[in-house]
Amino acid sequence: MTAIPAVFLLFAFLTGCENEASDLGGNIMPPSEKINVKYTDDFTLEAYTFSTDSILSSKMNPALLGSKVDPVFGTSKADFITQTRLSNPQDFGNQPVADSLILYLRANGYYGDGDYEQILEVYELIKDFGEDTTDYYSNLSLEGILSESLIGTTTFQPKNDTLVSVKLDVSIAQKIVDVGNYELQKEFREVFKGIYVTSENVTEGGGITYFDLLSSDSKLIIYYHNADTDSTISYDCVINDKCVSINRYSHDYETADVTYKISHLDDLIPDSVIYAMGMGGVYTRIDLSFLESWRRDSMPVAINNAEIIVSLSAYDPFSEMFPPPEKLVLKTMNENKEFILVFDALLGDDYFDGKLDEENGLYHFKITTQLQDFLRKTDDLTIYLFVRDSNISPCRVVLSNGENSNKIQLKLTYSRL
Repeated sequence: MTAIPAVFLLFAFLTGCENEASDLGGNIMPPSEKINVKYTDDFTLEAYTFSTDSILSSKMNPALLGSKVDPVFGTSKADFITQTRLSNPQDFGNQPVADSLILYLRANGYYGDGDYEQILEVYELIKDFGEDTTDYYSNLSLEGILSESLIGTTTFQPKNDTLVSVKLDVSIAQKIVDVGNYELQKEFREVFKGIYVTSENVTEGGGITYFDLLSSDSKLIIYYHNADTDSTISYDCVINDKCVSINRYSHDYETADVTYKISHLDDLIPDSVIYAMGMGGVYTRIDLSFLESWRRDSMPVAINNAEIIVSLSAYDPFSEMFPPPEKLVLKTMNENKEFILVFDALLGDDYFDGKLDEENGLYHFKITTQLQDFLRKTDDLTIYLFVRDSNISPCRVVLSNGENSNKIQLKLTYSRL
């Protein structure tokens, strides 16, 4: 990544309408040395919607679970894999007998229809992820990872159920306590490698629930007794930041309502709207290649301020059920074809912004530093609009594009040097 310059000299631009914003030093400097500050917003930015193959989804919290049917975006589903760990070395004593095994998951909000009841299902892992530090992605295949048999199921309602409990197959608990004594996490993983938590697909409505795996309430509890006593003992298997956990996401855009579905995806055909969705869904590509002609024809120029404004579309009748995200973010692509934050986003939210202005229905971004860097180089003049924290956010949004009255705006204040 190019370092952020301390002083920005900009080279290029200017097409379209210009307004003289001020004439600095007019009473001090000779006319030939005046610095003219100008303003322009006479641009038509081209933007298109693209889908992602996958997104980094390991070492993330919360875990997302559920499915939803959105008339605009189609069907989206989230489920997850996680290990559990010994809370401390454990000796289950003489002839332990398992009584029950219960999984608890702390819910911390939802996105979509919270009244729609969903069916949760749990499977046992047969793959040992060990102390894995590998990065995993949201399209992780389940082949060779799971046992075929369901070990637990329950129903839950996201709006009302804040602590979901699932009674699991007691035979799982019995094989754990049969070992008797555990001193190391590795010994425990050899017996119990973890769980896969999923849900049945909904046919309409639905939503995605946030489960806080790092909550002290999220854990696996073994209840057992020893052959020489009737007293029930409980033992907690915890879920913490040392556990391998992986969110999995999938999207089927073709199940959207034909009236509202995304018309142009992964092509360069302009549309009146553009889209962004988390969970490795869709994003918007904004083309700034017109900067090439400015760099070529008008130099040197210094950018004093650059802002992009993107408005919510008025043609999304489902935004109450699926509200827009609180924040969006802009990214560029590096030489390794990886998305990285624009420079300005690294300077903090107070500077960069990206927050939803609910009163005016728009998002505002400051890109002064990034635009200056673009004008210094000859590489790809493109920025990409994503839902912020899209690794763990299920939110989606429909935005105005093209020639709409609320089209994407680029506002520039600059100085001729």
